[in-house]
Amino acid sequence: MKVIQVSNKQQLMTELDGLDESIEKLYINTRPSVEIVNKILETAPSIQNIYCPPSLLKQTSTKAFEVLDTAGVTLGKHDVKVGRPTKYSNGIVEEILERRN
Repeated sequence: MKVIQVSNKQQLMTELDGLDESIEKLYINTRPSVEIVNKILETAPSIQNIYCPPSLLKQTSTKAFEVLDTAGVTLGKHDVKVGRPTKYSNGIVEEILERRN
């Protein structure tokens, strides 16, 4: 799965220009508008699944879903971990809790 995480639509469109034609699964962290969906379908004709955060999936227009349905592509939610990485690994957290107890 190809993961594209950008801060604005312009950067996403630039990243989509360099998309591999044989890619089947794609994650984007931007709301998939009709323009974005058309660009993805144009640059990656073998795409089967597009994923985005659950909060953006709810905001996606019905027109974008219709375009994807026509192309036979599914749009779903995917929980890619975003944000600041954790400071401590699970092993360190468990050791701290054991020592505390």
